[in-house]
Amino acid sequence: TTVRCAPMMTIRLRRARRRPLAIAVPLLLTLAVSVAAQPRLALQPHDRVMLVGNTLAERQQLFNHFETSLLTRFPELELTVRNLGWSGDTPALQPRPLNFGDAATHLTAQRADVILAFFGLNESFAGEAGVAAFERDLEAWVTLHRAARYNGKTAPRIVLVSPIAFENLSAMRDLP
Repeated sequence: TTVRCAPMMTIRLRRARRRPLAIAVPLLLTLAVSVAAQPRLALQPHDRVMLVGNTLAERQQLFNHFETSLLTRFPELELTVRNLGWSGDTPALQPRPLNFGDAATHLTAQRADVILAFFGLNESFAGEAGVAAFERDLEAWVTLHRAARYNGKTAPRIVLVSPIAFENLSAMRDLP
């Protein structure tokens, strides 16, 4: 099956076997289709790009291929990238140590122009019963951050990044 989400964006779906991510990915695709009328992300010179969300964002602090690719692809833009990801984060819950500051504090301190939000994996473990809560929480998160002016001038441009696809191949190969 092939799904067209927006111009120049095609996603191929494999077997429809149920997996935890099979719940989160269609939800994020639905959100992507609903905002397809909005323009594509266009990075501007000196944009400050923030990565927020769960482990997928946080692990990019250790394996920094995305940031490196972004900066080498657009060297003329002189982008600044900051990773504020934290394992276990969901749109509704971002627990931090005492006096650490909330997301808004750190996004303001970094003067965020663009936010890449990595959510969906943790929420997928709630199964189909958790989809409605995830939709509600993600919509509230996006609304909250769209209303902010972290750079002091404009609302941040927000990109939702879906979880990495997972296919259990342990029955066919010697995998854990």
